[in-house]
Amino acid sequence: MLGPLFMLAGQTAIHAVAVGDLALLKIVGIYVLMISIICVIAVPKSGFWATLLVSPLIIAAGYGLYA
Repeated sequence: MLGPLFMLAGQTAIHAVAVGDLALLKIVGIYVLMISIICVIAVPKSGFWATLLVSPLIIAAGYGLYA
């Protein structure tokens, strides 16, 4: 159910990197992190643990710490 939402978030992140919009990248990373936390709490045996590892990297890239 959340697959299309994460695909949209990924495409938005790719677009943000392409145009150099770091603020948009931070927003996408924070949204993905919040959704992942909620989903991991709701269904602990799901694959959302992987998005908990990726979302801090997206947020760090939004702050310019990870290029």
